[in-house]
Amino acid sequence: MNLSGLRRVSEKILPDIKRILERIIPGKANENSKKNKPNILLLSQVKGSSLAGAVMALKMGADVNYVDKETGKTALHFAVANNALPIIELLIRNKARVDIAEKEKSFTQLMMATEANYQRAILIMIESPFSGLAKKDRL
Repeated sequence: MNLSGLRRVSEKILPDIKRILERIIPGKANENSKKNKPNILLLSQVKGSSLAGAVMALKMGADVNYVDKETGKTALHFAVANNALPIIELLIRNKARVDIAEKEKSFTQLMMATEANYQRAILIMIESPFSGLAKKDRL
């Protein structure tokens, strides 16, 4: 599916996703939790390897570097764990950082990809101008 196809799909499912989020996080919640709805959606969609869902969450204003309070992981951590290359590319294009350490092992996203030997994921992260790595630090 191309990008315009993803846009059409995401525009059709946006109202449904918003209704689902209202059930998960009740409307009585304070403003802070309302701001986190797109972030929570992004994490859940990336965990499930849903590219269209991740695109939708980003369109809703999700912070690509939002850190899950329980795990210390970002969406990029979950994408790397699933070796979901299209989602990794999407997150990196949206300026996802590769240097945020999660709580369990204190691994960054790049360290996770290296340990799992996900070579393509490593290349995507280190070659992107949005990776946060200085040019001199790249291979």
